Amino acid sequence: MSTFQKAPNFYRYSQATLFQFLLSEFLETHGKIFALTHLVNQPAQMDAFKAPLSQLVSSMTDSSSRSFLDRAVFSWHSNNGCLTKLAHFCSLWQSPAKTSDTQTLKKQSYRAFLLCLELQAILNHRREGKKQALENDFRAFQKVTEKLSASLASLTRAVASTLAFFDRDENVVFFLLNRHQAIDAIYGPQFLCNWVKKNHFSLEKAFHFLNARYTKRGFDHILPQIAKKIDELKMV
Repeated sequence: MSTFQKAPNFYRYSQATLFQFLLSEFLETHGKIFALTHLVNQPAQMDAFKAPLSQLVSSMTDSSSRSFLDRAVFSWHSNNGCLTKLAHFCSLWQSPAKTSDTQTLKKQSYRAFLLCLELQAILNHRREGKKQALENDFRAFQKVTEKLSASLASLTRAVASTLAFFDRDENVVFFLLNRHQAIDAIYGPQFLCNWVKKNHFSLEKAFHFLNARYTKRGFDHILPQIAKKIDELKMV
């Protein structure tokens, strides 16, 4: 039985919506940190990669984000970077069950946010013509990136564990189906297919579950899209 079946409906729906925002920013952040890690481990000087590194880091956060993150009112459409938004959504997250994953999401997302600001500070520490100084900066950048990757690994495990709370929420399940390629790219081939089968016994039963829920709500027009995503999972 889902934990949410014992919880008030308003809680389930508000947390389900929040989790979709959180997951969306997590998927984007994961891709960018993965690209950053790959780039920084290439055998070259920092100068050669400064432009792409700066672009990746600034797309996750910026120097104004720390005060922005602490604001009581937060814009869902802010352009302060995917990691800034991820840290904010994690700060709002409250698990319906007493697990360590809630604190992991809060702690590691904020730690990753601070590490990203540290990377930005290193990139801004421009020292023209000083080869040894530039090499030291690059090594420092690599070390901070390793810490960032460690935080991402903890977040990745916590997000996977949190999925269990939404196995009976049609909106989250539909969201997962729509993002199955990005999710499988992180957790491995057939991860989502296996998750659906585990919680709904089969892909066919998952389709009937979504069909019944959305038909009841009058959203018949999205049923072909659901069927398409289920078919895509069958082919994985």
